[in-house]
Amino acid sequence: NDSVNIVDINEKSIVIHQKAIDELDEESDWTGKTMRETSAVTFPYPQFKIEKGDIRALPNESNSADVVVSDYTINYLDSLEDVAKCFREVGRVLKDNGLLFITLRYSKDSPEKITQGNIPICKFTLSEYKKAAATSGLKILKEESQYETSNDILMVFEKID
Repeated sequence: NDSVNIVDINEKSIVIHQKAIDELDEESDWTGKTMRETSAVTFPYPQFKIEKGDIRALPNESNSADVVVSDYTINYLDSLEDVAKCFREVGRVLKDNGLLFITLRYSKDSPEKITQGNIPICKFTLSEYKKAAATSGLKILKEESQYETSNDILMVFEKID
């Protein structure tokens, strides 16, 4: 049975993740079965574990993850040192040939710090993100712009041994 470990530093996000997972085990009014039971043959849902944590210090053992997914988390790190820690930590927990799927917003020319709501967002240049990943043993497999009018990008990295 596959397992998925969800790590988030934000308490509100943890509650949202848990609610979505709980819905997998709620009985449907019209079938009398849970989503997990209904899909067990064609798409068995994994076991989920949710933990509060920081991407710079993941609670996972070394070489224990096949895949790590990060959705803009790196934009909440306010220094290149923290960005490098993030990539090193992901490299530590990934198995050899494991994959990192990461979306981020970058700056075209020089680092930028902005505020959205009351939350500080940091954007470093794409070359700075790539350098931090490369020094952590992660090789770029794919880069894909997310929107034509922004500097949002999906990057896929592989841990190389």
